[in-house]
Amino acid sequence: MSADRNNLARWPIVYATTIISCLLLWLPGCSGLQKQPTATSDKLSLKTNIQLSAVANSPFKQVNVQFYSSQPKQLVFRVISDLSKTVDWFDNLASIETLQAYSNTEFLVRSVINSPWPFTARELITCVATDFSKHQTRIKISACSNRVAKDANLVRITQAESSWLIEEKSGLVKISYKAWIDPAGKVPIALFNQQLVYSTRKSIDKLRILIAKASPENYSY
Repeated sequence: MSADRNNLARWPIVYATTIISCLLLWLPGCSGLQKQPTATSDKLSLKTNIQLSAVANSPFKQVNVQFYSSQPKQLVFRVISDLSKTVDWFDNLASIETLQAYSNTEFLVRSVINSPWPFTARELITCVATDFSKHQTRIKISACSNRVAKDANLVRITQAESSWLIEEKSGLVKISYKAWIDPAGKVPIALFNQQLVYSTRKSIDKLRILIAKASPENYSY
Protein backbone atom coordinates (compact mmCIF):
# COMPACT_ATOMS: atom_id res chain seq x y z
CA MET A 1 0.00 0.00 0.00
CA SER A 2 2.89 2.38 0.67
CA ALA A 3 4.02 2.00 -2.95
CA ASP A 4 0.52 2.95 -4.05
CA ARG A 5 0.62 6.10 -1.93
CA ASN A 6 4.01 7.07 -3.32
CA ASN A 7 2.51 7.02 -6.80
CA LEU A 8 -0.31 9.45 -6.05
CA ALA A 9 1.37 12.25 -7.97
CA ARG A 10 0.87 10.25 -11.16
CA TRP A 11 -2.33 8.42 -10.35
CA PRO A 12 -5.14 11.02 -10.07
CA ILE A 13 -4.61 12.31 -13.60
CA VAL A 14 -5.41 8.92 -15.02
CA TYR A 15 -8.51 8.53 -12.93
CA ALA A 16 -9.86 11.78 -14.28
CA THR A 17 -9.52 10.45 -17.81
CA THR A 18 -11.73 7.49 -17.03
CA ILE A 19 -14.75 9.74 -17.22
CA ILE A 20 -14.04 10.54 -20.85
CA SER A 21 -14.78 7.04 -22.12
CA CYS A 22 -18.41 8.15 -22.02
CA LEU A 23 -17.59 10.72 -24.71
CA LEU A 24 -16.27 8.27 -27.30
CA LEU A 25 -19.42 8.31 -29.38
CA TRP A 26 -18.12 8.44 -32.93
CA LEU A 27 -16.14 5.19 -33.26
CA PRO A 28 -16.89 3.28 -36.47
CA GLY A 29 -18.18 -0.26 -36.66
CA CYS A 30 -20.57 -0.20 -33.73
CA SER A 31 -23.33 -2.77 -34.06
CA GLY A 32 -25.30 -1.98 -30.93
CA LEU A 33 -25.16 -3.35 -27.40
CA GLN A 34 -23.51 -6.73 -26.99
CA LYS A 35 -24.81 -9.59 -24.87
CA GLN A 36 -23.24 -9.45 -21.45
CA PRO A 37 -21.49 -12.44 -19.84
CA THR A 38 -22.69 -13.68 -16.48
CA ALA A 39 -20.79 -12.81 -13.32
CA THR A 40 -19.54 -16.41 -13.06
CA SER A 41 -18.18 -16.58 -16.61
CA ASP A 42 -16.73 -13.09 -16.17
CA LYS A 43 -14.67 -14.25 -13.19
CA LEU A 44 -13.51 -17.50 -14.78
CA SER A 45 -12.59 -16.09 -18.18
CA LEU A 46 -11.42 -12.67 -16.94
CA LYS A 47 -13.56 -11.03 -19.62
CA THR A 48 -15.11 -7.60 -19.32
CA ASN A 49 -18.74 -7.19 -18.27
CA ILE A 50 -20.26 -3.85 -19.30
CA GLN A 51 -23.81 -2.71 -18.62
CA LEU A 52 -25.86 0.48 -18.67
CA SER A 53 -28.16 1.82 -15.98
CA ALA A 54 -30.50 4.78 -15.70
CA VAL A 55 -29.55 7.89 -13.76
CA ALA A 56 -32.10 9.94 -11.85
CA ASN A 57 -33.06 13.23 -13.51
CA SER A 58 -30.86 12.58 -16.56
CA PRO A 59 -31.57 11.14 -20.03
CA PHE A 60 -27.92 10.05 -20.27
CA LYS A 61 -27.06 6.55 -19.06
CA GLN A 62 -24.41 5.43 -16.58
CA VAL A 63 -21.90 2.82 -17.72
CA ASN A 64 -20.93 0.06 -15.28
CA VAL A 65 -17.84 -2.09 -15.86
CA GLN A 66 -16.43 -5.14 -14.08
CA PHE A 67 -13.42 -7.21 -15.03
CA TYR A 68 -10.87 -9.39 -13.27
CA SER A 69 -7.10 -9.70 -13.40
CA SER A 70 -4.75 -12.37 -12.12
CA GLN A 71 -2.12 -9.68 -11.54
CA PRO A 72 -1.50 -8.33 -7.99
CA LYS A 73 -3.63 -5.38 -6.88
CA GLN A 74 -0.62 -3.10 -6.55
CA LEU A 75 0.51 -3.88 -10.10
CA VAL A 76 -2.97 -3.25 -11.51
CA PHE A 77 -2.90 0.13 -9.79
CA ARG A 78 0.52 0.95 -11.21
CA VAL A 79 -0.45 0.05 -14.77
CA ILE A 80 -3.54 2.25 -14.69
CA SER A 81 -1.49 5.09 -13.19
CA ASP A 82 1.18 4.96 -15.90
CA LEU A 83 0.53 8.31 -17.57
CA SER A 84 2.78 7.52 -20.53
CA LYS A 85 0.24 4.87 -21.57
CA THR A 86 -2.99 6.76 -20.88
CA VAL A 87 -3.47 8.10 -24.39
CA ASP A 88 -2.89 4.59 -25.75
CA TRP A 89 -5.98 3.15 -24.10
CA PHE A 90 -8.28 6.18 -24.03
CA ASP A 91 -9.20 7.27 -27.54
CA ASN A 92 -9.64 10.96 -28.33
CA LEU A 93 -7.72 12.18 -25.30
CA ALA A 94 -5.89 15.29 -26.47
CA SER A 95 -4.22 16.33 -23.20
CA ILE A 96 -4.36 15.94 -19.44
CA GLU A 97 -2.70 17.78 -16.58
CA THR A 98 -2.78 18.19 -12.83
CA LEU A 99 -3.75 21.77 -12.02
CA GLN A 100 -3.42 21.59 -8.25
CA ALA A 101 -2.60 19.09 -5.49
CA TYR A 102 -4.68 19.78 -2.40
CA SER A 103 -3.14 16.88 -0.46
CA ASN A 104 -1.52 13.50 -1.09
CA THR A 105 -4.92 12.07 -2.00
CA GLU A 106 -6.87 15.01 -3.49
CA PHE A 107 -6.17 16.68 -6.83
CA LEU A 108 -7.67 19.04 -9.40
CA VAL A 109 -7.25 17.81 -12.98
CA ARG A 110 -7.95 19.17 -16.47
CA SER A 111 -8.62 16.94 -19.48
CA VAL A 112 -9.26 17.93 -23.10
CA ILE A 113 -11.09 15.45 -25.34
CA ASN A 114 -10.96 15.70 -29.11
CA SER A 115 -14.21 15.28 -31.04
CA PRO A 116 -14.50 14.99 -34.83
CA TRP A 117 -16.48 17.54 -36.80
CA PRO A 118 -19.12 18.85 -36.22
CA PHE A 119 -18.59 18.43 -32.45
CA THR A 120 -16.36 20.87 -30.58
CA ALA A 121 -13.62 19.49 -28.33
CA ARG A 122 -14.62 19.10 -24.69
CA GLU A 123 -12.88 20.36 -21.56
CA LEU A 124 -13.34 18.53 -18.27
CA ILE A 125 -12.23 19.83 -14.86
CA THR A 126 -12.41 17.18 -12.15
CA CYS A 127 -11.73 16.74 -8.45
CA VAL A 128 -10.13 13.37 -7.69
CA ALA A 129 -10.06 11.74 -4.26
CA THR A 130 -8.31 8.41 -3.59
CA ASP A 131 -8.63 6.13 -0.55
CA PHE A 132 -6.40 3.13 0.20
CA SER A 133 -7.08 0.17 2.47
CA LYS A 134 -5.42 -3.24 2.81
CA HIS A 135 -7.56 -5.02 0.23
CA GLN A 136 -9.13 -2.13 -1.71
CA THR A 137 -8.31 1.06 -3.55
CA ARG A 138 -11.24 3.46 -4.05
CA ILE A 139 -11.26 6.50 -6.29
CA LYS A 140 -14.00 9.11 -6.67
CA ILE A 141 -13.98 11.63 -9.51
CA SER A 142 -16.46 14.49 -9.90
CA ALA A 143 -16.75 17.59 -12.03
CA CYS A 144 -15.38 20.78 -10.42
CA SER A 145 -16.11 23.14 -13.27
CA ASN A 146 -16.21 26.40 -11.30
CA ARG A 147 -12.64 26.13 -10.03
CA VAL A 148 -11.06 27.02 -13.40
CA ALA A 149 -11.84 29.76 -15.94
CA LYS A 150 -13.46 28.49 -19.12
CA ASP A 151 -11.60 28.17 -22.42
CA ALA A 152 -13.65 29.94 -25.11
CA ASN A 153 -12.49 27.44 -27.74
CA LEU A 154 -13.82 24.40 -25.86
CA VAL A 155 -17.15 23.14 -24.56
CA ARG A 156 -16.95 22.85 -20.77
CA ILE A 157 -18.49 19.74 -19.23
CA THR A 158 -20.10 20.70 -15.93
CA GLN A 159 -21.78 17.45 -14.85
CA ALA A 160 -19.82 14.22 -14.41
CA GLU A 161 -19.38 11.51 -11.77
CA SER A 162 -17.07 8.50 -11.90
CA SER A 163 -15.47 5.95 -9.61
CA TRP A 164 -12.98 3.08 -9.59
CA LEU A 165 -12.77 0.20 -7.12
CA ILE A 166 -9.78 -2.18 -7.23
CA GLU A 167 -10.20 -5.04 -4.76
CA GLU A 168 -8.85 -8.48 -3.97
CA LYS A 169 -11.47 -11.19 -4.54
CA SER A 170 -10.84 -14.93 -4.06
CA GLY A 171 -7.30 -14.94 -5.43
CA LEU A 172 -8.06 -12.46 -8.23
CA VAL A 173 -8.25 -8.69 -8.46
CA LYS A 174 -11.64 -7.27 -9.38
CA ILE A 175 -11.77 -3.88 -11.08
CA SER A 176 -15.11 -2.05 -11.02
CA TYR A 177 -15.73 1.20 -12.84
CA LYS A 178 -18.80 3.45 -12.97
CA ALA A 179 -19.17 6.63 -14.97
CA TRP A 180 -21.89 9.09 -15.83
CA ILE A 181 -21.48 12.28 -17.77
CA ASP A 182 -23.62 14.93 -19.42
CA PRO A 183 -21.55 15.72 -22.55
CA ALA A 184 -22.96 19.27 -22.83
CA GLY A 185 -23.72 20.91 -26.13
CA LYS A 186 -26.06 19.25 -28.63
CA VAL A 187 -24.97 15.61 -28.54
CA PRO A 188 -27.89 13.32 -29.53
CA ILE A 189 -29.05 11.43 -26.44
CA ALA A 190 -30.01 8.21 -28.24
CA LEU A 191 -26.68 8.01 -30.05
CA PHE A 192 -24.75 8.73 -26.87
CA ASN A 193 -26.49 5.99 -24.90
CA GLN A 194 -26.24 3.47 -27.74
CA GLN A 195 -22.48 3.87 -28.09
CA LEU A 196 -21.54 3.69 -24.41
CA VAL A 197 -20.96 -0.06 -24.22
CA TYR A 198 -19.00 -0.26 -27.47
CA SER A 199 -16.75 2.72 -26.79
CA THR A 200 -16.11 1.76 -23.18
CA ARG A 201 -15.25 -1.81 -24.13
CA LYS A 202 -12.69 -0.63 -26.67
CA SER A 203 -10.84 1.45 -24.08
CA ILE A 204 -11.08 -1.11 -21.28
CA ASP A 205 -9.89 -3.95 -23.51
CA LYS A 206 -6.75 -1.95 -24.30
CA LEU A 207 -6.21 -1.39 -20.60
CA ARG A 208 -6.65 -5.10 -19.84
CA ILE A 209 -3.94 -5.99 -22.36
CA LEU A 210 -1.53 -3.58 -20.67
CA ILE A 211 -2.34 -5.07 -17.27
CA ALA A 212 -1.91 -8.64 -18.49
CA LYS A 213 1.52 -7.87 -19.97
CA ALA A 214 2.76 -5.86 -17.01
CA SER A 215 5.67 -6.93 -14.84
CA PRO A 216 6.79 -5.47 -11.48
CA GLU A 217 10.26 -4.99 -12.96
CA ASN A 218 8.84 -2.33 -15.27
CA TYR A 219 7.90 -0.09 -12.34
CA SER A 220 10.43 1.45 -9.99
CA TYR A 221 7.81 3.15 -7.81
